[in-house]
Amino acid sequence: FCKIRCNYERLKNIAANTGYRLLMKEKEVQERMQNGFRDDQGIVWKGRQIIDEKNQCPSYEYYEFIYGKYDKREQLQSLYEEYPASNSIFRGVDRIKLIMS
Repeated sequence: FCKIRCNYERLKNIAANTGYRLLMKEKEVQERMQNGFRDDQGIVWKGRQIIDEKNQCPSYEYYEFIYGKYDKREQLQSLYEEYPASNSIFRGVDRIKLIMS
């Protein structure tokens, strides 16, 4: 058994540099898709909903179970799901993957 630790900021840097995907908060994703999001250059981005009634629809909504690349910008930090066990956006598995990368 060996315990390896890594600074939280370093994990964030590695995640941003590698494009690591993290789970996003459902309410935040839904709100930003409906209201749009203004980026640093002032451009408003709005999400699209694609509904295909011909095929069977999944049993979850369009804003559930969305994973997105980690970005260090401050206005995007509220998007990432925090896990109650660690009060962190990184699960244990995420930490291991990032440390090993």
